[in-house]
Amino acid sequence: MFDFLRRKKQEKEVPVVAEEEIGEDDGATPFFLSENEEESGEEKAEKAEEELDPNSPEALRLVADSLRKEATRMKLEAEKEDAQLTLSKIQSLEKQIADGAFDEDPKKADEAKEQIQFLVRRMEGDAAVAVPATPSASTTTITTTTSNSTSEAVEEAAEETLDFKNLFGKENQKDEEDPFYLMNFNPREMNRDNITDADLENYNRLWNDFPPFLRNLFARNMGFENADVITEINRTNVEIFFEDTPIDIFTDGNNTIIQRTEIQAIVESIFPRSMWKDGRTPALDDVDAFLTSCVNSTVFNQISKPEPVPGGFIVRGNNRMSSNDAMMTALTESLRNSRFHEELAVFYIDDPSPRDENMIEMGETNAPVLLVAKAPVAPRNNQAALALVSALGLLSAWVYSIGTFGYNDQVTQRIQEQQAANDLNLDWFLQLPVPAFVGILAITASNEIAQFIVAKAEKFKLYPPWLLPSFTLGTWGFITSLKSPPPNRQALFNFAFVGPFVGMTLSVILLVLGMSLTLSADRTLLPSLPVSLLRQSALAGGFVDYVYGGALGAPDPNSGLPLHPVAIVGFVGVLLSGYTSLPLGNTDGGRIVLSLFGRSAQSLISGLCLAVLCISGVVGGSDLALIYGLLVSLTQSDMEVPCLNEVDEVDTTSGVLAIIGFAVVALAVLPVPLDLPYL
Repeated sequence: MFDFLRRKKQEKEVPVVAEEEIGEDDGATPFFLSENEEESGEEKAEKAEEELDPNSPEALRLVADSLRKEATRMKLEAEKEDAQLTLSKIQSLEKQIADGAFDEDPKKADEAKEQIQFLVRRMEGDAAVAVPATPSASTTTITTTTSNSTSEAVEEAAEETLDFKNLFGKENQKDEEDPFYLMNFNPREMNRDNITDADLENYNRLWNDFPPFLRNLFARNMGFENADVITEINRTNVEIFFEDTPIDIFTDGNNTIIQRTEIQAIVESIFPRSMWKDGRTPALDDVDAFLTSCVNSTVFNQISKPEPVPGGFIVRGNNRMSSNDAMMTALTESLRNSRFHEELAVFYIDDPSPRDENMIEMGETNAPVLLVAKAPVAPRNNQAALALVSALGLLSAWVYSIGTFGYNDQVTQRIQEQQAANDLNLDWFLQLPVPAFVGILAITASNEIAQFIVAKAEKFKLYPPWLLPSFTLGTWGFITSLKSPPPNRQALFNFAFVGPFVGMTLSVILLVLGMSLTLSADRTLLPSLPVSLLRQSALAGGFVDYVYGGALGAPDPNSGLPLHPVAIVGFVGVLLSGYTSLPLGNTDGGRIVLSLFGRSAQSLISGLCLAVLCISGVVGGSDLALIYGLLVSLTQSDMEVPCLNEVDEVDTTSGVLAIIGFAVVALAVLPVPLDLPYL
């Protein structure tokens, strides 16, 4: 022991400082700046060595105190450096996982995740943590070290580090005076509407209790360049901070506070209201339990905690299966066999997080994420009301069929003669509208039958359709809602495309056949359509005008044009198929655009199309466009439910069919140009 003191004295002659010159310790000096005090202790020991007998108890006590202080200092330095190194290793491992460094080796990925959990528990002061059994070379356990090879960044951070043992070693405490409480703060325990200036001041005080390097780390995670501006944050930003989920210093910083508000707006604009209205969201405990018990790392490698969005939680990770469909099939089957099958629904979607400028410039997109939502995603609680609307739809179709004879002078004259003679037997007349009535319902039903067949083949369910009334065309057709999500966008396209395709094809065939029958039939008992209505479709009206030789150019648009009931069914079918194929909300046209371009593009296109319809109705005088636009905004303006796999795109053939289909739709709904050569 005394050899150690003698060597210290020979290496460095330190003047002895009297106790009264040292001054009273005010307790404010950090432990890592207390070297002078320890040196003063050594000087005292040297002085004691000179004045005291080396074998005396007092000399031995001084030596022991000196060695104890030296050991304590070295231990604290080692602990703070170990904590910083551990934090750096955690961030490094998470970055490797996020970058896909272990995609080709699931075993190493699992070992890395275990290592992260081990390191986090160790930093939290869990003395009972067991070291992972067989760490790979890429995830070697970090051990305590005081090596001089530590990087400059670590050394600089260590100079300003508080005692990490005190900061991270406390478990399950909720001391609001401790800055560690801020890291585990539950924002929902606080009413954001009652934040006062005192709360703001307390937040700033807690923030300043963090060491500078941690404040900078938090600041970057929250979207700021450094911590200097954090303490000047205004009340609104503080409210946003407490409204969102706790900040996790171990994430990669993708979801900043500002981004979270953007994500909320994006999610609410691209997903149906039924998924997120009235705070409808699954419980976080259920989501965590589902991810733990049902999501195997060989199927989906989770790399982040669940992040709340309106209607559910998004989970970042990597698909470990051969395809996205295979992954979702496995996850759906696992969910179906779990206790959460009636509580949760899971989807694989494009990440709704906003892209930064660099990603936009480079044309990069966010990696897909899992969306865990509350089941069912498309509940229907208004069956009785829809049944009543369907009955009204049948009535409107019947009334419309009767009204087609309002332009037939012979029929109206015969009815007037019977009324004058008090003959109320109109059985002969009630038989006349039946062909048109049955035909209109049949052409709309063909659409639904085709879609039902496709839905059954693609293995997703539909709600019973309901009939939307219209006294202009008899009906706007059946409206079918999805009860369960389609497996992918290709299945959604097939479902949405087949209905209008079958309806349009049959309508054109019936129109051609009906015009042939019109030319050979006795027109005295034929129903009629007004010229103003026939002008509403360049495709159907143009063909009628071609057959009649320019009849649509009549000066009186309210005059009727006799048509066979089959031709009327064909004409109405063309208009119905055309309007229901417009890219609006969750109509068939909206579903087609969604499957082709995704949710964000579909939301934009739907809004533009609705605006065009309203402008056409107000400025262009198109009653059909205005009425249909208003009806869709009331009944089908919402977005469609997500597909299980909404990441994979449709095939090229579907794109070609869509282009051809929209060209036909444009001809079906655009009015007849009156300056055509044959008009």
